[in-house]
Amino acid sequence: MWKSKVWNGFGVKSFGAITLVMGFSFLSSFSFAPYQYSYLAFFSLIPLFYFIQKTAKLRSAWLYGFLAGFSFFFFHFRWLSVFGLLPWMALVVYQSFFWGLACYFIKVALERNVNWLPPFLWVGVEFLRSSGPAGFGWGLLGLGQTNSFLSFLFPIFGVWGASFLLASFNFLISRLLLRDRMGWFSLLIGLLALLAFLFRPLDCNSQPVFRPENFLKAVLVQTAIPQREKLSGEAESLFFKIVAEIEKKDLKKDSLVIFPETAYPNILSVNSEVKRRLSQLAKEKKCWILTGAFRRNGAKTYNSAFLFSPDGKLRVYDKFRLVPFGEFWPFRPYLNWLPYASLIKVDLSAGLDPQPLSFQDSKLGVAICFESSDSFLIRGLVRKGAKILVFITNDSWFDGTEALAQHFQIAQVRAAENGRVVLQVANTGCTGVISEKGKVIAQARLAKPVFLAEYVAFPKSEETFFNRFGYLFPLFSFFLTLFFLISQLYFFFPLRF
Repeated sequence: MWKSKVWNGFGVKSFGAITLVMGFSFLSSFSFAPYQYSYLAFFSLIPLFYFIQKTAKLRSAWLYGFLAGFSFFFFHFRWLSVFGLLPWMALVVYQSFFWGLACYFIKVALERNVNWLPPFLWVGVEFLRSSGPAGFGWGLLGLGQTNSFLSFLFPIFGVWGASFLLASFNFLISRLLLRDRMGWFSLLIGLLALLAFLFRPLDCNSQPVFRPENFLKAVLVQTAIPQREKLSGEAESLFFKIVAEIEKKDLKKDSLVIFPETAYPNILSVNSEVKRRLSQLAKEKKCWILTGAFRRNGAKTYNSAFLFSPDGKLRVYDKFRLVPFGEFWPFRPYLNWLPYASLIKVDLSAGLDPQPLSFQDSKLGVAICFESSDSFLIRGLVRKGAKILVFITNDSWFDGTEALAQHFQIAQVRAAENGRVVLQVANTGCTGVISEKGKVIAQARLAKPVFLAEYVAFPKSEETFFNRFGYLFPLFSFFLTLFFLISQLYFFFPLRF
């Protein structure tokens, strides 16, 4: 049925096909930070799309997709191995399932000769993978394009616009290898690629004219306290030493001093010495201080961000998206037998209604740790009035791994999607300032105590296209996927697996 001189000349059979699919998919990992070979994503899925078209069985298409996803996520998520093999493999298998699902759907479409649909199916499943309480927006194909010409799509269609073009290009090449040229589809993709190159010069990096009254001085405090010390009894004294250093500095009025997530790794009670010191510091320096700590309300404990204002008022943000098996143990009565359950002695509670924190005459959109990977949450904060985004994180759990750079790259995408400056402050990780276009303005050295001071501008424009119209494109892809599958089931398609 399918003929290709290019591939058949090698005599590739099942084992060779799987090797090619997994090997090329593995290359996708290197399109992401810290490697940044973004061009690899333009051909790393070609064997996958090629061989799911070559196979006659739907289950084989799913298997190719699952194995390709396993190869990619195995390396991309290897930083999770610090917690052991079980959580690492569990996440890899769970995420790989979606790649298999996408390839299964693509095979269905190709059997019905709907040859224009596969890129939409890929985006539809990718949107599903990153949505809902069990969604995880890490490792999306387009996230690796922060430094490529495809980054112009972030403020228009979000990360899914870049994923669509990458999936389209890979699929197009696989079709050409099969000698099926699809003239109009090829022309459309070619025009989109040309437009992407033409739009690149419009993304200039010119800085606005400096007027102090329009700028905010932000002081990003990278504490660089090793995780073993944060968990020890020395953590409080180390935090006080850093506060003492801040007290010696000459801060500009209305400056914003930002500490990382759980900079004070205990509960910040009403009568605590830490609360008194920080509140006094904000009043004396006439500045704003944001720090991470735990908060207790009755029987519930929260991972929170506390904003101390010069007038003595305290504003609090409670983390809304908690990490399962990291900050709480789901289905604890049934899974308490697992060896890792004992590591989480107290399940944290999630915040109920994420709101920006009032700041001067504006608002700060605060997110804690992995919340920055939740595009829905970040867009919601901007829609509620956040003018500057602040991401605080610990990341010292993953010191020395790719997670630090991947996390910072996700922050770049969130900045570009929403047209907002991002201030990311890590304990040990990537601390830096990202422009509203997703470009890194300043970044601190890793694993070193740093006080990074930068002036940042409040945004000129109110909304990007993505922030205004939201998930128009990925939702269209998702419902197109759903409608296609339902139509096949309802009318004439018997699912074979």
